Amino acid sequence: MTRFFALFIFIFAIQVHASDDSIALSIGRSVLWPVSERGSIAVSNGAVIRVADQGSVIRITGMKLGVSVVRIGLIRLEVNVVSESAYRVFESLHAALENRRGLTLSASSGQLRISGRLLRAEDWAAVAAAVPSAGAGAFAFGAALDPDVVTAARSLLNERLKSVGITSAEIRFGSDVIATVGSKDLALRAEKVLSPFGIRVETNSGVLALEPMVRVRILVAEVKKSFLRRYGVQLPEAIGGTLMPDLSLGLKSADLSVQMLEQNGWGRVLASPNLLCRSGKEAEFMAGGEFPIAVSSFRASEVVWKSYGVRLHVKPLADVSGRMSIAIETEVSELDDAHKSKDQIPGLFTNKMQTHFDLARTRTIALSGLIKSGQSKHTSGLPGLSSLPILGPLFSSREFKDEQSELVIFVTPEVMKVDDDAASEVAP
Repeated sequence: MTRFFALFIFIFAIQVHASDDSIALSIGRSVLWPVSERGSIAVSNGAVIRVADQGSVIRITGMKLGVSVVRIGLIRLEVNVVSESAYRVFESLHAALENRRGLTLSASSGQLRISGRLLRAEDWAAVAAAVPSAGAGAFAFGAALDPDVVTAARSLLNERLKSVGITSAEIRFGSDVIATVGSKDLALRAEKVLSPFGIRVETNSGVLALEPMVRVRILVAEVKKSFLRRYGVQLPEAIGGTLMPDLSLGLKSADLSVQMLEQNGWGRVLASPNLLCRSGKEAEFMAGGEFPIAVSSFRASEVVWKSYGVRLHVKPLADVSGRMSIAIETEVSELDDAHKSKDQIPGLFTNKMQTHFDLARTRTIALSGLIKSGQSKHTSGLPGLSSLPILGPLFSSREFKDEQSELVIFVTPEVMKVDDDAASEVAP
C-alpha cells in the first residue's frame, strides 16, 4: 500500500508539472490519473490507449503511437503516446524543469513543448544539458523571453554556434525559436548544438556563411640533401610530394621556418610568402618573370607575355576542428635558350606536379624533385638566369651545382578560426 501511494504521488507530480490537460506515454507504460469527480469515461481513440477505472484513480496504458482524449464529465485529458526515445526526452526535460519557475512542459498533438516564461538564460542552458543528444524536432521551445533575457540567451546560443564554426546565424524568438543559416551543411552543424535547446533550424541562401580561413605558409628553399634524408624526405627520381614527420629537438613540422633552416645550416630560404584563403576557394603564389611572344595574323599583330618561374596553386577545404583536405598544384619553369624558335623566342623547361593531401592536423608538406641537377648544369650559363627571382640564387649556388642540395617547396596549411573581432589560430 505504501509503494502504491508513493507511485501515486510521483505520477501526480508529473502531471502537475507537465500540464494540467495533457500527458505523454510510451507504448506499454502506464500512468495513474487522479479524478475528483465520478462519471462515465469517454475515450476518443481506444486503439491508442487502454483505460481502467480503479476507483479514485484511472490507469491509462499506452498501446500504440498516436493521440487520444479521455473525458470524465467536464474534465479532459489529452494523452500522447510517443516513441520510447521521445518519452526519455520527456522524462529528462521534466526533471530539468522540476525546480525552475516559469517554464511548463506539455505534450500536445504528439509534440513535446516547453512554454511559459524564461526568467533566466541559465535555465535554458540547463534544459539543453538535460537532453544533449536530442535530435532535430525532439521538442519545441516556445517560452516568452523578457528583453534582458533575450540578450543573454542570444549570447549563449551564439557561443554554441561558434563552437561548430558558425558565426552568422539569424535567431528569431517567438512562439517557436528559429535559427536560420546559409546552407544545408551549416544547418546540420547548427542542429547538433541547437536541437537540445528546442530550436528549429532553417536554411536561407541569403544569410552570409563565414567559412573557416586557411593560412598557407610557403617556404621555397635550397635544402641540403643530407637534411632531407635525415628527416625522411625521399628524393624522388621524378617529382613528388611528401609529408614531413615531426622533427626531433622538440620541434614540430609546423615549426619549420626561415630561422630554423638557416640557423642550423640546413639550407637557405629563397622565398617565404604566406597565403590566406577561404575554405573551398583558391589561392596562388607566383615568383618569376615574363617574356614577350609576338603573335601575328593577316588582320593584326599583338604581343603575348608568357610567365615563367615558380608558381604554387592551392585549394584547401577545412573544418573548424582543424582537419583539412588540400589540393596543391606546383609548376617550376625556366628559360631554355638552347631551343629557341626562328623568331628567337626561347623555349621553357617546365616541371609540373598535382597532389592532394588529407590532414587531421597541421602538417608540413615537402614538394621536391622540381629541378634536376643535370638540367641545372645545362642551363646555368644562360644570360640573366642568376638574376631570376628564386631560381637565380639557386642556380648560382655551388652546392646545387655539385648536387649537394635540392630545391624544395615546403607547404604548411593551418586552419584559422573566424571570430567576431579577429581570426585566431586553431591549435594543431
